[in-house]
Amino acid sequence: GAIMLAAPFLLADGMGFSATKMGLYIAAFYFGRTVLAPVAGRASDRFDPRPFLIIGNLVLVAGFVWLSVLGNPVSERAFLSGVLLAGVGSALFEPVVTSSIMGSVPGDRLGTASASVAVGRQLAFAIGVALAGAIFTIREGVYLEELTAIGSPAATVGAEAISRGFADAMLSGVALALIAVLLSPWTRRPRVERPA
Repeated sequence: GAIMLAAPFLLADGMGFSATKMGLYIAAFYFGRTVLAPVAGRASDRFDPRPFLIIGNLVLVAGFVWLSVLGNPVSERAFLSGVLLAGVGSALFEPVVTSSIMGSVPGDRLGTASASVAVGRQLAFAIGVALAGAIFTIREGVYLEELTAIGSPAATVGAEAISRGFADAMLSGVALALIAVLLSPWTRRPRVERPA
């Protein structure tokens, strides 16, 4: 959610991307997910899900940290690498946690479990977007005032404030992914026997 909300401001306003180019760069987040999510989900069904959850969130942390240190001017290649890395982390985490939840409920409760997973995912996305949006907006305003007060060139103040606000918003993603890393070791692998 943090990437989806804040990246358009960085790419369009901070880096001058067209809407098409911006969309392609943001879509890179989903490229890793598309390729790796089915593999991670299948592998976690055969093995313990905890390593996937921990590694996935640590990779997600690495992607968010990478995106938080891009600086200004932002390198297109560095941004793309950070987004791809975050997408890989997400691909290792999301299908595994969903599989773990769905595999732990009896067959007559699968509908309820599926609905709960969907609600949880949307709630987490909404919280991530709200948190990142608030941090980005507040910090960008602070940086604009600071940079203007110290006499930074007017031509660069806007882009610099946007890139710094974006970096702070990405750090909120780091904090949330680290919480998930801390909770992951307590994940169990209960499997309910399904009729053939």
